[in-house]
Amino acid sequence: MPALGVAVAAAAVGLGGDVLSAAAGLNDPPLVGAALTTSDLATGARALQASRDLDPHRFSDAWFCGRATTDGRITGLARARVDGAPALLVYTRDDRTSSVAVVTGCTARVPSRTASAVLGR
Repeated sequence: MPALGVAVAAAAVGLGGDVLSAAAGLNDPPLVGAALTTSDLATGARALQASRDLDPHRFSDAWFCGRATTDGRITGLARARVDGAPALLVYTRDDRTSSVAVVTGCTARVPSRTASAVLGR
């Protein structure tokens, strides 16, 4: 029984640390050097996903922005330039389908999903 209490306390401390670091802006996804286009979004997003270990950055501003505009479980986030403009790439998984969405307006707190592509089934 004491081991269970220790495990619960450790989980609470870990989650609390994640929430606090996200609230401080320390958990936002990095800007990647990739430049993507909406006309070939699936190919570019797959290449980016294969070349990096993308993290969902839970509880970050970017995660909340992605949540506001997408469905499914967020599996990865990346900030990149899409069609020359800064954007957030939101990788999601819903049932057996993986997708990516291009989200803009996060900084102004007016998120908008501008493009999306299915990456696989």
